[in-house]
Amino acid sequence: MNLKKETLSNGAKDKRRKRWIKQRIKRGYSDRDVWSFDSFLAPVIAGGVRQIANFSGYKGDNEKEWRDTLNFIADQFEWYAKEQFSFSQEFRDKINDPEGDFHKAWVLLEDFFGGLWT
Repeated sequence: MNLKKETLSNGAKDKRRKRWIKQRIKRGYSDRDVWSFDSFLAPVIAGGVRQIANFSGYKGDNEKEWRDTLNFIADQFEWYAKEQFSFSQEFRDKINDPEGDFHKAWVLLEDFFGGLWT
């Protein structure tokens, strides 16, 4: 969520913007971010994991497999960020499918969480 572009429905700048920016600097997230925390976290996770995939060393025995796994996680969280406000049944089905790609990405994120560093 880009706080610099945050405006009210009438086009005016939201006066809370400065407070939200200060909160992000101080604690890494703002009250605005928490309002829809999944909307804030999904692109952060996708972007961070993708950056690790593209610019870091790899963990384990197979560099390609490591990068493919990280890119898969990033793809799923990017998909979530893009589709979450569709409110479609298809979206709900995909995020709730224990055999689906989004669930697999969550499990992989959990498995590799401690290895997500550059």
